[in-house]
Amino acid sequence: RAALAAPVQARLHKPVVALHAGYVTELVREYMRAHFGRSAYTAGYRVTTTISSRLQLLAERALRRALEAYCRRYGYRGPAGTIPDLRSMRRSKILKWLQRIRTINGLHRAWVTRVAGRRAWIERVDGRSIELPWPALSWARPFQGVSHFPPLPKTASDVLHPGDVIYIMRRGNGTWVLAQIPWAEGAIVVLAPKTDAIRALVGGFSFGLSNYDRVTEAHRQPGSSFKPFLYSAALHRGMTPATIINDAPIVVGNAKLGNVWRPGNYSNRFFGPTRLRVALAHSRNLVSVRVLADIGISYGLHYVRRFGFNPKHLPHDLTLILGSADVTPLQMARGYSVFASGGYFSKPYLIKSVRDSTGKRVLVADPYIACSGCGQPSPARSATKLHSHKMQHHLLRHSFSRSGQVFHKARIMADPPHLGPVLMPPHEPPRAAIRVITPQNAYLTTSLMQSVIQFGTGVAAQVLHRVDLAGKTGTTNNYINGWFGGFDPHLVVMTYVGRDDNKTLGYGEVGARAALPMWIDFMGPALRRYPDVPFVPPPGIVTARIDARTGLLCGPADPDTIFEVFEVGKLPAHCPSSMMHRKHHIF
Repeated sequence: RAALAAPVQARLHKPVVALHAGYVTELVREYMRAHFGRSAYTAGYRVTTTISSRLQLLAERALRRALEAYCRRYGYRGPAGTIPDLRSMRRSKILKWLQRIRTINGLHRAWVTRVAGRRAWIERVDGRSIELPWPALSWARPFQGVSHFPPLPKTASDVLHPGDVIYIMRRGNGTWVLAQIPWAEGAIVVLAPKTDAIRALVGGFSFGLSNYDRVTEAHRQPGSSFKPFLYSAALHRGMTPATIINDAPIVVGNAKLGNVWRPGNYSNRFFGPTRLRVALAHSRNLVSVRVLADIGISYGLHYVRRFGFNPKHLPHDLTLILGSADVTPLQMARGYSVFASGGYFSKPYLIKSVRDSTGKRVLVADPYIACSGCGQPSPARSATKLHSHKMQHHLLRHSFSRSGQVFHKARIMADPPHLGPVLMPPHEPPRAAIRVITPQNAYLTTSLMQSVIQFGTGVAAQVLHRVDLAGKTGTTNNYINGWFGGFDPHLVVMTYVGRDDNKTLGYGEVGARAALPMWIDFMGPALRRYPDVPFVPPPGIVTARIDARTGLLCGPADPDTIFEVFEVGKLPAHCPSSMMHRKHHIF
């Protein structure tokens, strides 16, 4: 009787979601739908991904902070709406009306109840009242585009008015600040270089706001972040980090026909004879153009296939080395992973395994492992070949000679990065990744990219106080795209900031300003679990003392000397004054 008399209650029971990762979930859904059809939604499959919850949360936070910081530089675009008939509308109706405006990626809805002096009082959708002090509002100059900077506000009434519907955001210290939805977008992707497992992937500010995945779908010009691939080609052709190339004006084309291209440095200055290391560190465009002209455009196009790029989709001219191709952040991360792994190419993958409703393993990932001792794949392995119209990443599986000729017959790999699982028979050894560049080349290119952080355009990353970091900034014409990609032996991280309409981010929004802060914000906490160990030079690498101006070998008595790394057999000539010391100071 007591049970019958008790009131009937109904509660919603649903799984506790530990991590909302909309872009990752959508990639998994696409894969499952492509492979299992409609049963993917009804058969109770359980999918395990390569995503690290810790790294994914750090990546989402880093992207959100970078976009917020960028937009705050240019001001406040105004309220999300205004409450109609504020004086006659009851409070309960206001809160109900406010619920129509959705919460977006940590941005909470609120309405302004009162403004006085340098303070504003607001009410959240849950009815809680909050006071916004001046530090929460002082940044909000009126937005007038990315080329105008009006004066900062002096009072709260310069920013807010009663009845304004706004977004607020909670800082780490518990305080609330005025916020807005960013008008720029971005992406961040994290790979484990030994296998190219995708450890974190964020394709935009909010999946609920836009499901366009900028990691895998946004083809953007990478700017100077593309240079390391062709500097690697130059090293393979015989250049060294000490090779001297003139940083001077260059004209390409025929002036009489009006078809002339005059590349320039970002600083609009010329620096004369420049070592290759310095040129990459400071992103000297004129030196880079001469590098590609020296090794040859056709050779450069052929060489970058080692990093997974299809020459058919790249420009066949000298702008290639300045990053005029259209590539995705995932493609760039995959290319940088070759350097981080010591010269191996692997295929990025997202799904570890798929189990059916009984727990039986249906699919399991069989990644390529970047290690010299791994076994080669057995002919008995059966692979599930899957294709996607969105991404067809091709790589010729072969070894290259120094001249770029193919040693072995090519086999095309066209598995999209997120369609990676293949059936793996038990007791099979791991599959060895394909070596596409020598360990010496990988080390030297990594060393050049370390200089970007040590004294070049990425010097802001010195705040991390680590010796195991390498990277490269990227900026495109008119500041349309900003990039920073970098790595240590454990993680490869590519970051991108840009607008979906391909309009400028604003003057001075270079990769070091727009994208590098995101990379730093992620890498700081992400690397705390990893030891700070310098990159270990492989056999065949030596250190020698050179003249910083000429790049020639010299002795300790010579002025202006520095140490440089070389591949054995590719050391430069000796300074005339150092002939007596040529057998010394090489380590």
